[in-house]
Amino acid sequence: VCLLVEDKYVRVPYLTKEQIEAEGWKFDYNLGDFDYYIKTVNDTEYELEFCYKERININIWKRTLYHGECKDINTFRKIIKLLGI
Repeated sequence: VCLLVEDKYVRVPYLTKEQIEAEGWKFDYNLGDFDYYIKTVNDTEYELEFCYKERININIWKRTLYHGECKDINTFRKIIKLLGI
């Protein structure tokens, strides 16, 4: 992943499992290429489906809140903030 900073591209590391856990998500289980995490906020349990280096799904009660690309920690934090998690 690269960002354009002052007319130069700067490499930003891909989102990692460790970064997800550092944001308060707890590893739940693995199914094939996907790792599943859970996080409880105000008695509401959220599920995060993470496919390494590609995309994430965030669900609540089996309803998808977000499905799409998420390649770095800054994007992940922004998505979580916008969802109010």
